[in-house]
Amino acid sequence: ENRQLYESSRRRSVYLPIVRTNVYKLFTLFDFPNPAAPAGNRSTTTIPTQALFLMNNPWMQGIAQEIAQQATSKYPNETERLKYLFESLLGRPPTATEITEARELIKAVRAEVNLDKQPLADWETFCHTLLLTSEFIYLH
Repeated sequence: ENRQLYESSRRRSVYLPIVRTNVYKLFTLFDFPNPAAPAGNRSTTTIPTQALFLMNNPWMQGIAQEIAQQATSKYPNETERLKYLFESLLGRPPTATEITEARELIKAVRAEVNLDKQPLADWETFCHTLLLTSEFIYLH
């Protein structure tokens, strides 16, 4: 099935093969055009299922978990870790306000979650939040 190919690939979707009779469902959720017909313009929609997919899908949560594990193992210092995450995910350094807000989010998660059972829940939540930003999703 092409789902396994797409989810295991490290390449951007534009470089992956398309099976015209079996388009990957994630693509159709995000307005992938019909590959059997030419399209001069792509329609643009924003529907709740797109946001819900990004927030709740185990695949997205797994990506956030991998990023959190990499960042925490690479940078023991919290400030350096935040800078790394902003630079690697958003392509720019964080502002002072963003660092303050990130620390508040991490602190709030630590207050709500048992870190003995989920040791990286705070950083996973923060990474997942960055993955949900418009700045990450869209090229500006």
